[in-house]
Amino acid sequence: MSNSVKRREQLEKYINLFKEIGEKRDLENERKRIIMIPAIISIILVVCQTTNTLYLANYAYNVRQLYTEFDLYFNNVLNNNITWPKENNNSLSKTIERLSEIDMYQETLWELFVSEFLEIVFPIVCLITFAYEITLNKIGKVISFKILVIYILCPILTLILSLAQACMLAVTLTKQIFPIRYVINKVSNTLLSLYPQGRSSLENFFKCEFYDTIDELPPCSGLFHDQVMPMSGINFMLALHIIPFLCGIYMIIYHLKSDNVEHLFLHIETIYPQKDSNIINNNEIPNYLNKALGSIQTKYG
Repeated sequence: MSNSVKRREQLEKYINLFKEIGEKRDLENERKRIIMIPAIISIILVVCQTTNTLYLANYAYNVRQLYTEFDLYFNNVLNNNITWPKENNNSLSKTIERLSEIDMYQETLWELFVSEFLEIVFPIVCLITFAYEITLNKIGKVISFKILVIYILCPILTLILSLAQACMLAVTLTKQIFPIRYVINKVSNTLLSLYPQGRSSLENFFKCEFYDTIDELPPCSGLFHDQVMPMSGINFMLALHIIPFLCGIYMIIYHLKSDNVEHLFLHIETIYPQKDSNIINNNEIPNYLNKALGSIQTKYG
């Protein structure tokens, strides 16, 4: 009778130990998913934000050069003491006001560029932390809880900032497309009508022509028109802001709905009584289980 009780207690001990090992592996797998999801989102954010940053930088630079060339052209007109028209639509004060609008537009583009660039910082911090976690994982260690919290918050904050930036893009740039194109066209026509000899600087820089003299060069009016970010470009940037958010939502929902279960099986051939001469040590089976199952660690690649 006593042998039966001892065998039962011994079996319960091994089963409980097996459960502990299974729970430990479940926690390791859960931690793996917690680590992987922010890293994947951060990679998507870095790709999308870098694309947006370069795209904005291109337009900001082009508008900046256009404003600089217009300003030089305007100063050349003033230096030649040319009489400005009396009508208000093409007057000196109106032209100065239009040049200021172009300057404000290019400053807006540069401000948005800086915002896009700064949004890359958090995902990069997240990826650096992920690389640090991988390094520690290879030697059997993990990052601290505080670092893990920062690691998880980095992509979350970036997604929030990305949505806010998308709203700012839609509000700021969409309304300026046609007004700024009109302003550029009026400034160009006014300066060209007052001092046509000064157009060479604009034509040489942008590789265009105001008058149809060389078939290979595009008209300057159309080229200046293209320097303003079109609606398709704004929609492209908005899509790149929304894609990481949608991917993040999808991965979180997929993880919550995932029912993948790792099955572990315990097979005990014989339970030896404590007084048996061939009895194995009490710690032999627990040590074997820890060695066999504990060595199967969660790896990231």
